[in-house]
Amino acid sequence: MLKRNCLFFIFILVFLFSILKSQTEDPYTFYLKAINEKNQIKQIELFKEYLNKFGGQRTPYEKYVLANLALIYSKNQEYSHVVEYGEKALSFSGLTDFAKIQLYIALSDSYVKLKQNLGKAKRYGEIAIELSQAKLDFDKNKEKWIKLLGAGYYAKASALRSLNRNQDAIEYFIKAYQILKNSQIVHELKEVGLICYKLKYFDKAQEAFSLAALILKDFDSINFYAKSLYHNGEINKALIYFKEAYNKNPNSDTAYNIGIILAKDENNLDKAIEYLAKAVILNKGKKVEEARKLLEHLFFNVKKGNQKEFEKLLRETQLNIKKSS
Repeated sequence: MLKRNCLFFIFILVFLFSILKSQTEDPYTFYLKAINEKNQIKQIELFKEYLNKFGGQRTPYEKYVLANLALIYSKNQEYSHVVEYGEKALSFSGLTDFAKIQLYIALSDSYVKLKQNLGKAKRYGEIAIELSQAKLDFDKNKEKWIKLLGAGYYAKASALRSLNRNQDAIEYFIKAYQILKNSQIVHELKEVGLICYKLKYFDKAQEAFSLAALILKDFDSINFYAKSLYHNGEINKALIYFKEAYNKNPNSDTAYNIGIILAKDENNLDKAIEYLAKAVILNKGKKVEEARKLLEHLFFNVKKGNQKEFEKLLRETQLNIKKSS
């Protein structure tokens, strides 16, 4: 009997303690508990529990709980949840500029990834840029605002690209890279450059590939930079980059492009013939037959060479290519 009474007494104490705890647990204490939790899964659970307990009461911390959930889901690439919590957070007044800018960037990125509300994604990127620029003008601690500005530029560039406004996106991809120094941005810029080149927007293609060639230093970026320069009338500069591209990837098309440029100047006749011969021997590309026709014209009609000399040229070119490979 005594044992049963003791157990009942303990049960009453536990029950009273739980009631007392629920009565004394205030939003601030619960928010601190959640914000200081190191385990992300538990932290998400605590933030959601906060919303279950205090959501809708317009407590001072509800907007930051929503904002933190949105930013966590952004890092986890769970974009529908970013939209769910981020938009709710922005409906509150009093968020810090730092929190608002991060939310605008996360929401812009999420709408782009979801392929939804692309006009809003663009606008949110613009707001992030405007707010970051304003803080830069007045806040002495500029470093964090500069990074947010770069992220804002990237968000706007991505939205513009999704809206098929590739020409407009180039400027913002470049600005984003200049701040963030992330090579992934340049890879996206290269893709936009290729689209512009195919659409014959050669000035914009040149703008995109000027940075891609400098940073990525890959054959395609250098080659398309040279092609863009050529179409824009910067022939001498194009020749420099065509040669750089050829050195990275010897092929008939690039050798042919070099040969065409060199052939414009009679003082470079022998060099033009050299590269055209390489184009023929390499036999790798779409311009092999065109290279052969131009080579034969220059060798026989301009240089006044004979068949025996022509065959010797091809043999020596083949030997030199083998030695250098």
